[in-house]
Amino acid sequence: MYNKITLIGRLGRDAEAMESKAGNKYWKFSIATNEWISSKGEEETTWHNITCFNDYVGKMLDDKGKAGTLLYIEGKQQYNTYTNKDGQEVTAGQVVMDRFGSVCKIMERSQPKSTGNVKPSESEDEFDDSMPF
Repeated sequence: MYNKITLIGRLGRDAEAMESKAGNKYWKFSIATNEWISSKGEEETTWHNITCFNDYVGKMLDDKGKAGTLLYIEGKQQYNTYTNKDGQEVTAGQVVMDRFGSVCKIMERSQPKSTGNVKPSESEDEFDDSMPF
């Protein structure tokens, strides 16, 4: 049997680097995936919590992965059960990216929002009307 999940989605926020009690570094982040629901006539967003133990992927996300970045991720699905503050037992799922066997590829970087102060490039100003086509 094989536990593998593949997701393509956008980072909800920058990945957060953390450290375990044993001193091991890991990263937590979430990505949003969208699915068209024809019966509702609208798109539905699902949020996925990711925990990454892969140093290479974590450092890449620190450097290049900002909120809104489109990612391709492979990991494994895990479920944990805990008791919340109201005494109820809750089961929560997450995608785990181990040191080996996990994949993360940046498919599209998030674009900074324009401030409206952007000047047109010089090439646009140098348009040549004499071109025959």
